[in-house]
Amino acid sequence: GRMRAPLTRVVIPAYRATRTIRDCVCAVLSSTTSADCEIVVVDDGENGDLAAFLADLPVAIVPSFSGSAAAARNRGAENCTAPLLVFLDADVMIEPCCLEHLLAPLLYGDADATVGNYSRDVAGLSFGGRYKQLYIACMNGRRRPYLHTFWTAIGAVEARAFAAVGGFDTAFKGANGEDAEFGARLAARGFRILPVPDARGQHRHSLSLRQLVANDWRKGVFALRHYRQSDGALSDNCHATRRDK
Repeated sequence: GRMRAPLTRVVIPAYRATRTIRDCVCAVLSSTTSADCEIVVVDDGENGDLAAFLADLPVAIVPSFSGSAAAARNRGAENCTAPLLVFLDADVMIEPCCLEHLLAPLLYGDADATVGNYSRDVAGLSFGGRYKQLYIACMNGRRRPYLHTFWTAIGAVEARAFAAVGGFDTAFKGANGEDAEFGARLAARGFRILPVPDARGQHRHSLSLRQLVANDWRKGVFALRHYRQSDGALSDNCHATRRDK
């Protein structure tokens, strides 16, 4: 039978997220997981009256206003008594069985952290949004254990591992590679990061072609900078294979 999951804290940083945050929370509440979840939404600014907007839902709302996704996630993880932490982006709608798949390797001792994947459901997205989601779904679907990176769109980590490396590096402003750097520190400490392609969610984010190119260029520059600062291989910082290119 299924192992009963311990208490899990789901941390969702919210910045300009009123269009998607309610659906994001409701998707977590609709999960089929056996995990006993507590949901913490971190108000990181420009969300209007978030407490009123989510008043009828069983969530805790904590303020951050940091301008840093790393700081917002750390804020959401503060004073956590749960043994497991899940990080979700506010514009990701997880599938009902996502958390069950994401947490299973942690519960059975096969990993210390896990990362999920985007679904291939791109209904309602712009061309740029569809391309980006399908590209990442394809790349993440091919990943094999173990990783040297982490992914906060859909990711989980044991609270002890999170604490051991000191959480996310708040020197990162905005959302710009802080999750990959966190994963590199986890791997360097010997923690195992496992990809779970079946832990899926839809990325409800529309991108223009200009925004798509700008976003990928920015992240590519970061990946090269991180490679130069680390002892790892360039492939540790690269999504795509030679065939994909």
